[in-house]
Amino acid sequence: MQTKHDMRAILGEDFFKEEVRCDYLIPAYMKKNWAIQLDLYLVVADICEKYGLKYFFTFGGLLGAIRHNGFIPWDDDLDIGMLRKDYEEFIKVAPHELSSPYFLRTPFSDPTCLYPVICLVNSDTTFIPKLFRRNGFNMGVPIDIFPIDYCSIDKVEEERKEILKYFLQCTNFMKRNCKGLNERQKRDLVTYYVDDPYQSFNNLHGLASNPADEGSDYMTIYNAITREPLKHVYPSSAFADSISHRFENMDVKIPVGWKDVLNATFGDYMQFPPVEERGSKNNQIFFDPDHPYTYYTAMDDLSLENAIGVTL
Repeated sequence: MQTKHDMRAILGEDFFKEEVRCDYLIPAYMKKNWAIQLDLYLVVADICEKYGLKYFFTFGGLLGAIRHNGFIPWDDDLDIGMLRKDYEEFIKVAPHELSSPYFLRTPFSDPTCLYPVICLVNSDTTFIPKLFRRNGFNMGVPIDIFPIDYCSIDKVEEERKEILKYFLQCTNFMKRNCKGLNERQKRDLVTYYVDDPYQSFNNLHGLASNPADEGSDYMTIYNAITREPLKHVYPSSAFADSISHRFENMDVKIPVGWKDVLNATFGDYMQFPPVEERGSKNNQIFFDPDHPYTYYTAMDDLSLENAIGVTL
């Protein structure tokens, strides 16, 4: 069974101190968030290494690894990608390898969470999406785990539109009893209404893992919902293997074709965004690294607003 890693020994005491990187202030609480996610990454890595599964940093984590040798200073999350066959195997074996506080959150292990991306979470921490704070699912600090699928370059746009429909059916099912929805969100509840969101989840992954695309020269992460379908289409060779790269004070796995991945995802990936665009995009997340989410989910709205955690 997995046990927590000593992240202070791995990362060093200085890692946890407030500091300025790239003219951006990183508070001490964000450093704790980063450390929790790196511990989760190491849990995933331990399981994957035991079972011979490939895994890679993706999205902002991969960009941070190359551009900063660590987190993007204004980022607050990590994402992992796995080839579809390894992803499916991970879902099978991981629950048998995990012990508290670790939990693999899927729509089937945590039925009130229909988000179509699986997460490994630390149940002793708090990362509460304010919109969903009454849904009752495990709201510990997560890292997302995405399947990487073969795709047909001629059909990827059409397939992504269909997958987006299933994605929205799942997420809107979660919003049925949420308070404070705006008018667009209320309309979406009607547009994407389904009786069985688990079927939508299965349809999404069934379409994404189309056997007819197996062995294609291209791969994609269908769950990376975007209005630019080709933004997340990569040459299959990019994920042929993984290599080690320094990230903070530890080594992580990145795709051997990381340049192709970053070029497709970010374009000129070494260029920093404008100052006004730097900062967390999760301004509706309530975060506390030192208390379990259950400490807060029983609170009324006013108590939560005045609680000791912070909003990311």
